[in-house]
Amino acid sequence: MDSTKPLAALTAVICLATVGCGGGSDSAKSSQAATNAKTRVNSKDGLTYVSIAPGTFKMGCSPGDADCHDDESPARQVTLTKDLWIGQTEVTQAAYQRVTGSNPSNFKGGSLPVENIT
Repeated sequence: MDSTKPLAALTAVICLATVGCGGGSDSAKSSQAATNAKTRVNSKDGLTYVSIAPGTFKMGCSPGDADCHDDESPARQVTLTKDLWIGQTEVTQAAYQRVTGSNPSNFKGGSLPVENIT
């Protein structure tokens, strides 16, 4: 499985769960929502998390999208019934090492995303 697929799917979920993606006035709404987003820093890993409010959205590939895996179609309606706290950035090697005591990455650097984990 392409390692970028889960991140792309997660990015889509975040975007759709907040206010929607797209151009025009939606972009302005997205920018305003990002400015007003509730955030908090986790004392254990030092990362910033953003609150996604409860709501309903479609998750999965759009009809006709040729770059989908079988488990991404058809798109499904998903409902969050309570706030979901999600990382604002990828997990850094420094944060991963703080929590687990190890760093399995091949390309070392504390501010780089951790790799070789599932």
